[in-house]
Amino acid sequence: RYAMKGAARGFEEVTGTDGEDAASAASRSVREAVERTRVGLLYQHLPQALFVTAVNGALLVWILSGVVDRATLTLWLTLLLSFSAARYGLALTFRSENRATFDAERWRTFFFNGAAVTAALWGIAGVALFPADSVDHQAFIGFVLAGMSAGAVASFITSHAVFLAFIIPACTPYALRMFEQGDPMQIAMGMMCLAFMAAMYMTSKK
Repeated sequence: RYAMKGAARGFEEVTGTDGEDAASAASRSVREAVERTRVGLLYQHLPQALFVTAVNGALLVWILSGVVDRATLTLWLTLLLSFSAARYGLALTFRSENRATFDAERWRTFFFNGAAVTAALWGIAGVALFPADSVDHQAFIGFVLAGMSAGAVASFITSHAVFLAFIIPACTPYALRMFEQGDPMQIAMGMMCLAFMAAMYMTSKK
């Protein structure tokens, strides 16, 4: 009798352990599937974002061509378009991945780094392409940066970290450059830029 009770108790312990392992494995599988879906959505929106990046970059250079050194404008636009082309190639490569088994962390890292570099190029525009003697052109740069950041909220909706990696380096240099000018209007524009960043941050968290 005691042997039978011991055997039954041992069976229950083994069954319980196996059940917990199975539940843990199922939970992990669900999390991995969710992460793959989130990463997949990032790459799904990437071609449209790159198109807007190219168009806005070209328009910015066109508008600034009369007040900023053309060699600087050409260099900046070449870097922006070249890196955008590289990211588009990355998006095409992602399409060939098996959607059920690809390494989500690896592809998220690729995307994060790409977004951060693109943001840095926009941040450079807010300083290197900044026309100190034309408030109208300064405001236009701010308008372009605000548009790119607003678009980022939708494009990066599945990754708050990617959104922050974009908006902070893209907009902060411009805001600091406006403060550096020292004029009340430009200081106010710099403050509005920071307020806009804060609003976009809160929006992206919802």
